[in-house]
Amino acid sequence: MNGFLGEFGKGLAGRLTTAVALPGLLFLGVAYYVFGLARWRPADGVLGLFAAHGSLLDLSGFARWSGRHLTVLAKAGTADVIVTVAVALLLVLAAGLGAQLAGWAVQRMWLGAVPFRAGLVRRRVRRWNALDAPIDDLVSPDSPAESTDEAEITRLTARRNAVSLAVPTQPTWIADRFAAVNTRVEQTYGLDLDFAWPHFLLIAEEQGRAEFLRSRDSFDRIARSAGWGVLYCLLGVLWYPALIAGALVLLLAWRTGRSAAGQLAGTIEAIVDLHLRDLAAALNLVSEEDTAPLTLRTGREITRILRKGS
Repeated sequence: MNGFLGEFGKGLAGRLTTAVALPGLLFLGVAYYVFGLARWRPADGVLGLFAAHGSLLDLSGFARWSGRHLTVLAKAGTADVIVTVAVALLLVLAAGLGAQLAGWAVQRMWLGAVPFRAGLVRRRVRRWNALDAPIDDLVSPDSPAESTDEAEITRLTARRNAVSLAVPTQPTWIADRFAAVNTRVEQTYGLDLDFAWPHFLLIAEEQGRAEFLRSRDSFDRIARSAGWGVLYCLLGVLWYPALIAGALVLLLAWRTGRSAAGQLAGTIEAIVDLHLRDLAAALNLVSEEDTAPLTLRTGREITRILRKGS
């Protein structure tokens, strides 16, 4: 147990250094610069913010201000230095916690917890239907076989799938990407993935679980980086370059978050495809020697068992 805790502690320290310490120190340095030169006070009103922005471009003033602080710190005793370092570390951890909370809020929005949800869903459905209609015309049984253009169908399908892999039910692309996994699994196998997923994690081989954890960690890490973007945007109220930097971080997180969500959803679906028979065999619904394709009835029976009457 002690060895396990030691290894876990080293791993945790490494994650804290990467996820909190380095970004936190950078944020603390920027905040130190901003609040060190900000001339704005609440009594100055909103218009006073614009004057504060101008003062924050004075690098020579910042150098003089920092020099005075460093001189005082150099003359201070050991106890004062220790207290200063401790306060700085606490501020870094507080910034990291703030980024974590902001990242959690951003991730919740990516997953569909947004205002005007119903209107956004309707808009996405209309867009999806508009892109799906030409595909239906091309693959309709009434269409002559010689007029079928496979290249055009592939192009139109890619455009439609860029909106959602199935009819949208969620207000965001990322939420729809995960919802599409449930829809596709239910339509193909008759399986309720919400109830079955914990069992798939237990029966999947080590490589599959490791890939899932890597994909999930990547998605969470990108959401956390979006949290740092939110903090920089808040700091941008006093210093507009921080607002620009925060907006760029949020934009990058949104683009990479879509990619990470697609990878995670694909990994979940792949684990279901590869281990559905293993789950059915574990529940004594099929024999291990049986190689016949599983039917929708088998998937629905798995769902009935795992729901336990709920």
